[in-house]
Amino acid sequence: DGTVAATLSGGSVAAGVIVGDTVTLTTGTGSFADKNAGTAKTVTATGYALGGADNSNYVIAQPTGLTANITAATLTVSAAAATKVYGDADPGFTVLSSGFQAGDSAGTVLTGELSRVAGEEVSAGPYAIQQGSLRADGNYTVTFTSAAFTIVPRQIIIVADQITRLFGLPDPALTYQASGPGLLQGDGLSGTLARAPGENPGAYAIGAGSLSNPNYRITFIASNFTITPSAAIMPSGLIASQASGGAIIDIGKMPREIAFDNLPTASGLTIIEIAEFDDQACTKTSSAACSQKLPQTPAR
Repeated sequence: DGTVAATLSGGSVAAGVIVGDTVTLTTGTGSFADKNAGTAKTVTATGYALGGADNSNYVIAQPTGLTANITAATLTVSAAAATKVYGDADPGFTVLSSGFQAGDSAGTVLTGELSRVAGEEVSAGPYAIQQGSLRADGNYTVTFTSAAFTIVPRQIIIVADQITRLFGLPDPALTYQASGPGLLQGDGLSGTLARAPGENPGAYAIGAGSLSNPNYRITFIASNFTITPSAAIMPSGLIASQASGGAIIDIGKMPREIAFDNLPTASGLTIIEIAEFDDQACTKTSSAACSQKLPQTPAR
């Protein structure tokens, strides 16, 4: 109980008292040399006294050779639940305790520290907080209750990159940038981004798709996947003619980059230009409006 007091019981004055005398015994007190737990510890008895009508005829000797045990008190110790963000260092674990005897406290009785089951993955938790090296001094026995240690996902921001391709070509890889706290060294994300379906020219939303890592809580910022029309259509049947009605020069089926430098330079030669390449396409010359409609063929 944190004191040196010992409880004494029994005792009588039968031995040594002459028959017919009236002598009584007043019980004294016992004490240990210290308060610490132990077995067969010496008890010093004091304060025993004689009473009764004939007590003056006797001298009392205080009891000697007494021993007793001081048993350890029970100390209730428990761990407080704790949490950390994935990738951070473990916090210090908090000890909750009760049952200290007079004058004692956690600071004077407990040494060591709590520990936890090893592991750093979010999905493998929670992890048990254990007694570890925490011990009480010899005056106490510890009853320990564990608690949970939880690792929560780390926040990360994923921003999809803007992607563009030409109509008719295969999709390039969808890429992204990580921002905020970012990925820890050696970590990565599994899965891929995905875009809305469609193959016609236009903008399609890029989504998170199957991108994931159980140790991270992803905030995803979408972007656009843009399909642009393919290269300009190259019309067939392109001609050049002399304004004076001379010979017609066929320059059809020319490459996309038309080089007019090598065309005939006869006097009066007029180059017919393409105004539009759709169902209403027509040609124009330097001296007249649409002179005829030309067929069109995609340039591949």
